[in-house]
Amino acid sequence: MQILLSLLSGIALLAYGIYVTKNGVLKACGSSINVYVARSLSSRLWPLRAVLAGLCTTALVQSSNATAMLVSSFLGKGIIALTPALTIMLGADLGTAVMARILTFDLSAVCPVLIITGVFLFLGKRKKASKIGRILVGLGLVLMSLKLIVSSTAPVAQSETVQLILDSLNGEIVFSIIFGALLAIICYSSLAAVLLTAVIAGGGHLGFTTAMAVVIGANLGSCCLEILGSAGQGIAARRVMFGNTFFKLTVTVLVLPFISYFDPTSLQISIQEQVIWFHVIFNLIVCLGLLPFVPLYAKLLKSLFPDPPAPLDESEPKYLDENAVENPALAVSNAVRETLRLGGFLHEMLGFFNDSLTGKTSLKSQLELKMTQIENLSAKVRSYLDQIEFDDADLNARWHQVFTAVVSTVHAGDLIKRMQAEVTILNKNPEENFSAHSRADLIKLTKIVNENLAFALNAFMTGRESELDLIFTHKNDFKELTDKYSVRQLSKLSPESNGGNDVGALILILISDLRQLNGIFCSLASSRWAQLSAQKQTRQHHPVKTLIENE
Repeated sequence: MQILLSLLSGIALLAYGIYVTKNGVLKACGSSINVYVARSLSSRLWPLRAVLAGLCTTALVQSSNATAMLVSSFLGKGIIALTPALTIMLGADLGTAVMARILTFDLSAVCPVLIITGVFLFLGKRKKASKIGRILVGLGLVLMSLKLIVSSTAPVAQSETVQLILDSLNGEIVFSIIFGALLAIICYSSLAAVLLTAVIAGGGHLGFTTAMAVVIGANLGSCCLEILGSAGQGIAARRVMFGNTFFKLTVTVLVLPFISYFDPTSLQISIQEQVIWFHVIFNLIVCLGLLPFVPLYAKLLKSLFPDPPAPLDESEPKYLDENAVENPALAVSNAVRETLRLGGFLHEMLGFFNDSLTGKTSLKSQLELKMTQIENLSAKVRSYLDQIEFDDADLNARWHQVFTAVVSTVHAGDLIKRMQAEVTILNKNPEENFSAHSRADLIKLTKIVNENLAFALNAFMTGRESELDLIFTHKNDFKELTDKYSVRQLSKLSPESNGGNDVGALILILISDLRQLNGIFCSLASSRWAQLSAQKQTRQHHPVKTLIENE
């Protein structure tokens, strides 16, 4: 009973340690992790960088399962594509093998040092140090749990019943693989299962061939854990988890026929070392052997797990993942993507408005439908933003920018709807009052506003200074153009033509509305410019603090 409680305690501690480490990593570098991932995958050497990213992440969080969930989250948010995500998982599996090699050394002094240092930093007043302390505590708990799992199950191997079972596995490759998979699931970690297998083999209860089969089964068992963890996480998670499973199944099928031909007797190392090195070599074969074929696996997974049909109601959010709220940076990026969708609705509304200027009718219902979608989606985005909690100054500025942009899209939609009503009145007047020349002016202004909306949304998303400067230039040019058209329209007003004056007044109002609408769109970029300027001033006024934080 005591052994069972120790095992369950070790598994629970392992799960909690992985959770603490993962959250610590996300909180420590969450505000820049999206940019880092995008940059690391933008060069010609992105496959190598992706493998290294997976290896380092797994070495940091001590779990390929946690890496898989993190990669699935990035894939679901559109930060990376499926092919790079699968490539990262190849590095994650290799990272697990490397950590198994490292953990065979005596690290008894490392665990207390990590926990003590982590707690000291976590309880400190500096936020950056507190985040690093959280990571160190998580790593210490993971190392402690792995040692606890291995030490609590080692006595079990000494019982006669278990020894009988282990002896019966010798020579039974298929049953050994199943046993390894079950062992990984029970231990909640293929890393713990491999370490335990090495200990059992070192005690003489498993032959090398059988131990290799158990290690292969442990690798497949970790895939089962990943698949179980992806339940309810969406198509992106299933593609990543099953892709990793297909990788290992492929190499397993290729390696199994030759497993009995491996002869380690010529090696001057213990059988325990042989098991660990086989685990490393197996995952190295998976990584290097299948790396060129990752795009083929990606196509297969897309056909097996197709994208779900788009919702009939476009006001339903596509990217607001409730599970991402715990990671403020990812959650804010989700809200940014929904804000871009709101901008797309505004593009459509401007298209309907432009059509009405050409004399088309029966567009009122379509424009009102888009306005309803903007109102519904914006309300859901604001509610999502209210759930996000953070203590990062840059992220706080980005949050307020997104919230302001969401409110501005509703304001812009109301303004376009009002302009549509004014054009409907103009279209009811005789053609000689609403002249083709006036129509052409309004159509030209509407086209420019629509283009500036596209520029503003791009600047809102990227924050590039060149695009921000371009927005301000377009704003000044548009102001000069509206002044020119307003003066031209005023020159047409005559005290002798009451009907013509009413039409002229409505056209002047429309020009003013378009100018106001353009200002709203430019404000999307100006808020981004204000955020970047504030960041620059912070760096200039606090150079030492910034240097320390960047380190």
